[in-house]
Amino acid sequence: MFFARRTKHADEDHERLLEAQADGELVAEKDVLSAAQLRELRQARHRRQGPVFALVLPGVALCLFLFGLLAVWHLPRAAEGLVEAAAPAQEAALARPAALAGVVPIGQLVNETGFQIPGGWDVHAAPTTRRFAWDLTLETATPGGRDKPMLLANRMSPGPLIEANLGDRLLITVRNFMPNATAIHWHGQPQNGTNFMDGTAGITQCPIAPGRSFTYEFVVQTTGTYWWHAHFGAQYQDGLYGAMVLHSPAEALQLAPAPQPRAPHDTTYDEDRVVLLADLWNDLSGAYLEGYQSFDGPPGGVQGDEPVPDCALINGIGRCTGGQERQARMRVEAGKRYRLRVIHAGSLATMRFAIDGHSLLVVEADGTEVESQRVRSLQLEAGQRYSVLVDMDQAPGTYAMHGDMTDSMFGYKRPGLVQQQSLAMEYVSNATVDGAAVLVGNSATVQAAPLQLDDLKPDTLVPVHRLDPPAATKQETLLVSFGLDATSHYYGFMNGTAWEMPNGTDALVLVTEAARTGGTYRALDNSQLILTNDEIVTMDLIINNEDDGDHPFHIHGYTPWVLGSGEGFFQYGKSLDLAQRFANPMRRDVWVVPGFGWAVVRVTLDMPGLWTFHCHIGAHMSVGLLAELSVLPQRVGPIPDAVQALCQV
Repeated sequence: MFFARRTKHADEDHERLLEAQADGELVAEKDVLSAAQLRELRQARHRRQGPVFALVLPGVALCLFLFGLLAVWHLPRAAEGLVEAAAPAQEAALARPAALAGVVPIGQLVNETGFQIPGGWDVHAAPTTRRFAWDLTLETATPGGRDKPMLLANRMSPGPLIEANLGDRLLITVRNFMPNATAIHWHGQPQNGTNFMDGTAGITQCPIAPGRSFTYEFVVQTTGTYWWHAHFGAQYQDGLYGAMVLHSPAEALQLAPAPQPRAPHDTTYDEDRVVLLADLWNDLSGAYLEGYQSFDGPPGGVQGDEPVPDCALINGIGRCTGGQERQARMRVEAGKRYRLRVIHAGSLATMRFAIDGHSLLVVEADGTEVESQRVRSLQLEAGQRYSVLVDMDQAPGTYAMHGDMTDSMFGYKRPGLVQQQSLAMEYVSNATVDGAAVLVGNSATVQAAPLQLDDLKPDTLVPVHRLDPPAATKQETLLVSFGLDATSHYYGFMNGTAWEMPNGTDALVLVTEAARTGGTYRALDNSQLILTNDEIVTMDLIINNEDDGDHPFHIHGYTPWVLGSGEGFFQYGKSLDLAQRFANPMRRDVWVVPGFGWAVVRVTLDMPGLWTFHCHIGAHMSVGLLAELSVLPQRVGPIPDAVQALCQV
């Protein structure tokens, strides 16, 4: 029935297009403008302004150009991506650099000191401009002990850390030396007034073409633990991701060394660290997605089974079957309290985080400071983040910090799968010998007794700063499902629509141009599900999941209130009383819609722009499980020339 519904819509739109072509003009519903109509409007406007010159590249020449880009190029590595001056937002084609040779050494791929957030950061400093420059390349590296192709930023994965204060202006120049286009998304950033810098290919920008560069520019408008990642297909699972740490003196959590011992729920700490968890595939994402969508499915599975990873990474290092034996390390000092910012930068697996012999005091989730609670472990879904405070109060030695994959998201058993991964957390003294820290205790991993504590239950989280949601003024219901298209390829659908990238433009341009002519954009090929709001609303977004698997959903630009979830489809008046007054519910930007279940979030849509709403499982995002929220499209400011120029390459 679902397939028939989608086919009917597609056939109706196709018939309308055929009729329009036969009549020699384009016909749309009243006040609804198609992409073709908007293209004609732009062309007419350009004709009035003067001649427009178009460069048409023959298909053969284009193929040769892309083939030439398949070579892996060499660029000097910028230390942590920091530069003195920002490049122009959109440059001419980049000069071809000298070719790289060999595999990126693990010591260059993973900078272990890059996960240590330096002390002495001034959270009270006046807002300033912070500039970064990243060179993106396709190279061979061995994060899991085996050679694999990776997409790297400054020859690193995870990529450079971004650290800034509330109010700082960030300028991040991305130079694309990869053979494929890309875009970089700043996960969890509001982008109020700069929606066109959200970094979502096909929605807020055209992708950055190979051999081109672009500078993202926006002001930090929130604080806490965030991350950045590629937002083009499933590229970020190929290595393009990194951490963002954003500060403010108003935060309850502060780096403030204090006499020992601290009170049990004191939220000050001595040191700050980042822990990035990810799942790893030993090939590029495109190869796996082809199998996922095909009739035969991925090796070992059937059509619709998400490709199961080979192993997991902690801070960029893991151990896959048949790979070299190596382990990431983190050195800590006895007696200190550490804030660990744990980020799930993976694409599929649910990750379990724990440290042998050490309890975790949970104090932040997805940038929201929460009332502290002590637990023995966390479970994180793709895109989620937690901050935990850990006291280094055990007998000196080496302890395993776990980033294990559970099999809850796996549809089949992959031969050679390594689910358990750990980092060696080593107690060291504050003294050094020949510049090196001195290990305290035995170097062998301590076999600690299990802690008599519970695992974190996410529905028990309570924000520190109370914010009750206003009553809803609008409701939207979305149905999540999967099925086949007319070619028997597997897709994800939201209300019967599988998202596809617009051709030669981005959806933000289409939506805003339609709004300026008094219309509302709708894709006639049924490739875009856009929920349009021409005024400020507080929306209850009800998501029903027809699939048997859990889905970690994320909304760009906003941090909604999570009102509840349950089994089956949502039933009005039974599942949850949405008319009640909700007292300080949890606010987070990634939440779970359970398999064969429902979830409801509430969000006040007041920032003009086109905001993406999608499942954060990489394979699902890539096969269309995505919708868009168009908010006040008539109030979106002018889209910068540099952003529009991305579509002209």
